[in-house]
Amino acid sequence: MPGRLLVVAGATLDSVDGGPWRPGGPGLYAAAAAGALGCSVDVLGPLGVDDAWLVARAYRSLGARLLGPLTPGCSYRFRHAYTPGGRVSRVECRPAPLGPDSLAAAGLDGYDALLVSPVHCEVSPEAAAHLAVNAPAAVRALDVQGFARCYGHIPSRALGGYTVVHASSDDTPRPPRARAGLVAYTLGPGGGVLLSPRGVEARIPEPPRLLGDPTGAGDAFTASLACLLSEGLSPGEAAGLAVEATVEALEAARAQGF
Repeated sequence: MPGRLLVVAGATLDSVDGGPWRPGGPGLYAAAAAGALGCSVDVLGPLGVDDAWLVARAYRSLGARLLGPLTPGCSYRFRHAYTPGGRVSRVECRPAPLGPDSLAAAGLDGYDALLVSPVHCEVSPEAAAHLAVNAPAAVRALDVQGFARCYGHIPSRALGGYTVVHASSDDTPRPPRARAGLVAYTLGPGGGVLLSPRGVEARIPEPPRLLGDPTGAGDAFTASLACLLSEGLSPGEAAGLAVEATVEALEAARAQGF
């Protein structure tokens, strides 16, 4: 039975290849993909009061519940450009990071899956490690893209305790080492691989169709993977279904202007 997913990540406004600002972020794409699979999605992350109305309206339309906290100023704003060498992202505005009080006030009980997916510096490695230990969710997933953007590397202290860690070739030239759980390393249109300390566990299939704008694909894939694993699917089965869910969810999101 589909369950509940908590996403710890900042909401964003994104401009892709010079286009207009549009709501985005891991929580939004998690709601589009995992929500289509039947998972309910709550999002914990800083939300700037300057653009909260625009972001909240978009998330609400996809059935996601924003938990905040509200912070002064803007939410995250990114300009993304897709070049022959890969994606280039520039942060133009960022809110204050999540503090200990926000994490302490967050109710971590009652969720079947947890996805920690910082978009930049809103979740510290220490906070990620705290969530891995203290969240009772059966499946705990970590996307490391924000660490790569914020620190230029993946802090090893953040990786322990997670069921699955996702990294993309867009952000990291090689997959992080699997310490205990799985590492899902995606290669865009090339599919990817699921790794464990024993080696390759399964291949992540290529997407059935290429997306003109793949922004959010990693977020949608990891959220779907976490929800499907929480339902008891094998890693290989979950990865295959997550790829299909990602393509369908992003096509639907683009049709709605996200």
